[in-house]
Amino acid sequence: NMTFVNAKQVEVLRGSGSSLYGTSAVGGAVNIVSDDGGGPTHGMIQAEGGGLGFMRGRATIGGDLMNSKLLYSAGFTHLNVMNGVDGNDANRSNGGQAFARYDFTPKTRLSGRFYGAKDFLQSNISPGTGGIPAANFGTSLLIPAIPLANDQVQNLNNNRPVNYGNATYVPGRDDTDSRRSSTFFTTAVKLQHDIGNNVNLQAAYQRLNTNRIFENGPGGGGFQPTATNLTNPGGYIDNIDLRAGIRVSKRYQVSVGYEFEKEFFNDRQNNGLPAPRTILVDGKVRQSANAAFIQNQFSLFRDRLLVSASGRVQAFNLKRPEFAIQGTANNYNRDLPSPPTAWTGDLSFAYLVPESGTKIRAHLGNAYRAPALYERFGAGFSNVPATGAVIFTPYGDPNLPPDR
Repeated sequence: NMTFVNAKQVEVLRGSGSSLYGTSAVGGAVNIVSDDGGGPTHGMIQAEGGGLGFMRGRATIGGDLMNSKLLYSAGFTHLNVMNGVDGNDANRSNGGQAFARYDFTPKTRLSGRFYGAKDFLQSNISPGTGGIPAANFGTSLLIPAIPLANDQVQNLNNNRPVNYGNATYVPGRDDTDSRRSSTFFTTAVKLQHDIGNNVNLQAAYQRLNTNRIFENGPGGGGFQPTATNLTNPGGYIDNIDLRAGIRVSKRYQVSVGYEFEKEFFNDRQNNGLPAPRTILVDGKVRQSANAAFIQNQFSLFRDRLLVSASGRVQAFNLKRPEFAIQGTANNYNRDLPSPPTAWTGDLSFAYLVPESGTKIRAHLGNAYRAPALYERFGAGFSNVPATGAVIFTPYGDPNLPPDR
């Protein structure tokens, strides 16, 4: 969860941004800007409460030190839904966000940022048709979606007799031991230096860590595993960014840069069954990417016409996946192709008519998104009722092409 904690502003880019921000910006980009602090020490405390056992608290602080050379801000939030709609939908989240910047000189600055959250929730059983009388479906190729009444869903949850009426599916039911916990945090450090008034140099490093644990046991109705099982996907992305901004003239500026990105995906599976039906999977996939980009911005006709042209090339290198497996075969453990090189570009125009306050925009560009490692190598396991066998189940497609 991207918990809103201590943000100064949120910026939204609509449309393709691949040429500036890489493959994840195929349809747009969202930039959450941390509060940079500064000024006299100040803070805020917020408390909320509501139905379904809902409570949320948030506190922030900010200011500056050392004659305003050091700016800082920090925030923490806690959300707790103790009951939820059916009484077993607990949801908890703890999140933090912090920022600090030290000005060595008016032209040299070092800043750091932290942003993260730890979450827990109880999951329901997915909606399904189990138990619905066959006559309710009729003979038509199209079956209307009619949910089982809420009071009858509660009867199912409490093992009481159920009147299915004309229902064609059962909405999400209680699953007393199904839960998901997750964590994410991102840390970043950035060094900036100005050369005169027209050149800005910047070096930045960022790491994003994410981890999820899905746990489910034999409790609850409908189809359930015979033992508590565990699915644990996670990983990290390291990013190094070097860039320079040059103001060539009053109406023309150019930005150039280089990015290195290293991605790691780790997938752990444990079905919790005794031998010989045990399945233990520990998969590791690594991929790196190098990118170079350039952006030109200039204005014409007394700043009425604004033009932006940008381009980016990004090449990928996928390492051979590593899978340690007990109890099943795996078709991921082989040499596989890297995503093809991405070539993206954008050309944007904006014409201003100040007399009427009118702005006319035009944009031409292409977008590219390399498939995530989970989309290519995500996996699980499933039971074969007829034989009692347990088999490795690939969710991903190792040869999945990029979105364009």
